[in-house]
Amino acid sequence: MKLQQIMKLMDQIAPLRLAESWDNVGLLLGDPASEVHKVMTCLTLSPDVADEAVTENAELVIAHHPILFRPTKVIRADQAGSDIVWKLARRGIAVISHHTAWDGAMEGANAYIGNMLGLINALPIRPAAGPDCVKFVVFVSDDNLESVRNAAFSAGAGQIGNYRECSFSTPGMGTFYGQEGANPTLGQVGSRENAAEHRLEIICYKAIQKKVLDAIKQAHSYEEPAIDIYPLAGVATQTNDGVGRIGNLSKPLTVEELAKAAAIGLRSSATQFGRLLNPEMGKKVERVAIACGAGDDLVDSAISAGAEALVTGELRFHTVLKARESGLATVILGHYASERRSMEFMADLIKQKCPDLKVWASRLESDPIENV
Repeated sequence: MKLQQIMKLMDQIAPLRLAESWDNVGLLLGDPASEVHKVMTCLTLSPDVADEAVTENAELVIAHHPILFRPTKVIRADQAGSDIVWKLARRGIAVISHHTAWDGAMEGANAYIGNMLGLINALPIRPAAGPDCVKFVVFVSDDNLESVRNAAFSAGAGQIGNYRECSFSTPGMGTFYGQEGANPTLGQVGSRENAAEHRLEIICYKAIQKKVLDAIKQAHSYEEPAIDIYPLAGVATQTNDGVGRIGNLSKPLTVEELAKAAAIGLRSSATQFGRLLNPEMGKKVERVAIACGAGDDLVDSAISAGAEALVTGELRFHTVLKARESGLATVILGHYASERRSMEFMADLIKQKCPDLKVWASRLESDPIENV
């Protein structure tokens, strides 16, 4: 496959619009026109992981944590950080990162943890805004209505959340006066004509506006169709995309039981949990929030959403105290454990969608923190 095809696929799996404004995501190194046969996923491009990509002749690495996260003035083989970039660039190995876009995607890192714990009706703690949309309003003759509607649908219009082929139409009466040189579909030049028409309304993502417009014009029977385009805000929000996850356990668990289930499922060897102040004997939790990686910024949102426990990768000490005082139990898995399994899942996902590619999760990557 061409790298640009994989970039398009990745934007479907984890739309870049979901990434935080401070993040550095997308294609960070490489040529979109290059050919890709082997793809490796990883959590972090450390030196040993970069060596694996070189040894295995990968043409693309999809790393969760971005390389070149901060501005870099030089790329040198003898300087830590940029040495990895130099090594990969010399071998023509591209690097993609979707980082916080993958965290918030409907099948991404947080959703993976929620699914592993068996959360029911899990939704983002902070739902993402939908992509920018426009609404097409086109006036079309009765006998041409379905042709124009279907052409717009085929071009990708009419998608609202989990529903497709959405539209609205209402009948009315249009008028026109064909002047010299006109070639009207209905009526005659030189007189005002009345025409039974429908007002057809369809929304689409702004990114495909031109494609939809061209499809409508091609299917329309009029020489000069009347087409209005209105910008829309906050339409077609996908509630399955967004920051964090929150849902209910199928069976209430004690905090210790929840921590053990998370540790086993995510292969964490150093899971910790924060007890509540003066907990009732045997008290169990049911409503659980998820925040892979560093979860400090989601504690307040988890509390507001009614979470009884937060499963995360890491928390600052004073954040744990704040959570405890607010009645929120915490399960801390370690940053690596909270995100690594989802990159293995990503490799499987890409493999399913692109069976001709050889795709694997780094075999050498390991948690940089060892336990005594």
